[in-house]
Amino acid sequence: MMQQYVDTNLNPDEITALATFSLTLKPNSVKTLTLPGRPSDDYEFNTSYWIVDPEDAARIVSGNFQTGS
Repeated sequence: MMQQYVDTNLNPDEITALATFSLTLKPNSVKTLTLPGRPSDDYEFNTSYWIVDPEDAARIVSGNFQTGS
């Protein structure tokens, strides 16, 4: 049923592994961010997507996560 509503390149084993791992996390140790962008327009896709702005996303990632130099 999930495949009907989720578009991903993860296989079922990878999804299960991520879900199992998430159960070990403490809620206050999880940092969430929304990457800058916009909702897709009706004419772009048959379903709704968040279209990420690549330049703004790079700034958010580098400001919040350790990245290689």
